[in-house]
Amino acid sequence: MNTLRPLKNETCSEILSKILREFGDGTLPPGGYVFDAITRLPVGYTDRRDKWTDLVHELSTFGEICAIFDPSPKNAPYVNGLLSSLQLAEAPGLVGEAVQLAPLVAEPNCDLYFTTQTGELLAVASHEDEFDGPDRIMWRTIKTRSDG
Repeated sequence: MNTLRPLKNETCSEILSKILREFGDGTLPPGGYVFDAITRLPVGYTDRRDKWTDLVHELSTFGEICAIFDPSPKNAPYVNGLLSSLQLAEAPGLVGEAVQLAPLVAEPNCDLYFTTQTGELLAVASHEDEFDGPDRIMWRTIKTRSDG
């Protein structure tokens, strides 16, 4: 039984807008990827690249998290194929425990954003990621100050 739940369009739009405001200039070029609009780290953040197998344990400490698919039309075929292979209905994003979301990172061309349910960006899976065997190496943010 799959315990992943779909997110509403409004929820995903709000979270992606928050990411664009905090990590970019707040805009997304038509048809562009959100990751390409991430141009800066806010004060109080640092970043690094981690293997999914290492990252999933840390993400588990947040309880249920969101996985939001990039809305770029170029991403749609990969999202649809991924959801179909997991026997899930079409959705702009999913919420669940990090270990339940693990199958989403297996599709190398699917771009998605892992966030807390309040929209704090935790990690990004991009079609530009490298792999170490089956392990995806992803960009992730680390909050270094709570006032950032």
